[in-house]
Amino acid sequence: ARVDDVVQFLQDAKDSDEYADSPTIRGRLDEMIILLDQYTVNGIYGDYFNSDKPTLHDDARMVVLELGGLESRPSLLIAVMFSLIIYIENRMYQSPRGLKKLNVIDEGWKLLDFKNEKVGQFIEKGYRTARRHTGAYITITQNIVDFDSPTASSAARAAWGNSSYKAILKQSAKEFAKYNQLYPDQFSKLEKDMINGFGSAKEQWFSSFMLQVEANCSWHRLFV
Repeated sequence: ARVDDVVQFLQDAKDSDEYADSPTIRGRLDEMIILLDQYTVNGIYGDYFNSDKPTLHDDARMVVLELGGLESRPSLLIAVMFSLIIYIENRMYQSPRGLKKLNVIDEGWKLLDFKNEKVGQFIEKGYRTARRHTGAYITITQNIVDFDSPTASSAARAAWGNSSYKAILKQSAKEFAKYNQLYPDQFSKLEKDMINGFGSAKEQWFSSFMLQVEANCSWHRLFV
């Protein structure tokens, strides 16, 4: 079924005798039809939702979705986001538990602070429950405060608090100093000194990072 089929179903319901004397229901059905029309085959976003060969299918082993090009079209961005959330949650929680799953979110600050409750619930649920389904979530962002600060969202704090593995790369010296003032016991003096000493990847040709696993930590170099 396509969006057109849903719109036609709603149109038939609106025109049926069942709701002939229910102007409130007919009005609500009409609103839904108008909202969905932009996603039909002939709608302005029809090409994104009516492909004969959908990108998001059950046989796909790796799916990459770049949302950067949709930021100027918020109505399309939200629709694509919700479609992706439904797909990920279905694959994460409905597929066999013996199948390993991984959801990676790059530029995570955009989603962690996304002004939509559903997106926050999706991230928070993932970090709290994915491990029961042999799944994992990885979120990449540029600053620790995106995860752990008084202004961080509940989804961000859930991601930070429920992550057994944390990889800390080079931080802005100013922002890292502010973070350590807020949470002086988060890192030991050695850990703070090591993180502050991380050099520029462009100059070193590698990225230094600290891997924190529960209460243990180690230092590494990443070559790409």
